[in-house]
Amino acid sequence: SKDESNSQYKLLQRELGYPENKVKQTVDDFLPVEHITSVALAPTEDILYFVNTANQLLKVNITLDGTDIEKSHFEYVHCRFHTQAITGMDVCLRKQLVVTCSERFIHIWNYGARKLEISHACSAGEEASAVAFHPSGFHIIVATADKISLMNVLATSIKEYTSYNIKGCREIRFNHGGNLFACA
Repeated sequence: SKDESNSQYKLLQRELGYPENKVKQTVDDFLPVEHITSVALAPTEDILYFVNTANQLLKVNITLDGTDIEKSHFEYVHCRFHTQAITGMDVCLRKQLVVTCSERFIHIWNYGARKLEISHACSAGEEASAVAFHPSGFHIIVATADKISLMNVLATSIKEYTSYNIKGCREIRFNHGGNLFACA
């Protein structure tokens, strides 16, 4: 039954030390509050992969004989993904970058290096609904419920430099030259 399988996952969470009520902020110890929903053991039986309710793919090194249990720690297999629906996406023309947005985050991914370059949290009331890269890759334009923001893409962050009061935009794009943009 479903209740029985849920209790098995909760037992596994407790046995492996997967916390149900706290969030830690270091890379090795970061664990979201969500519960484990699916589990798979690697063929070598030394790594346990699992998915949580936020659709994050994590792994933990395990030993079946119980030794080195204190060295076991959870980590993301690739990196943290969006936990909500992706509302906008665009690919940069001149760099190996992809920008995605959900209601709470804007992520810039380097698809050549296969890593998350920048993660930007949207402030409350300014949830992103669409996003587009400038052809140069140095700027993005983000549509929120009540405005459109032009933002600079810096080495480790994104900073707004101007905005326009345009409400209800769901799609946005730069032209190929980057001197104009269109929104609908």
